[in-house]
Amino acid sequence: MVTVVPKTVVTMRLNGSSASHSRTDVSARDVRTTIDEPAERGGTNQGLTPTETL
Repeated sequence: MVTVVPKTVVTMRLNGSSASHSRTDVSARDVRTTIDEPAERGGTNQGLTPTETL
């Protein structure tokens, strides 16, 4: 007989604010970070790139 295990549900709340076309300030709980493109892609290089955040 197969035992069915219910999936775990995780609820998260994130807030983001777009400071410019290339920069987003993000917060979760009491942690804040900046996602930004490097200067050669039109950003200000003030945070991780979108790809690096993954």
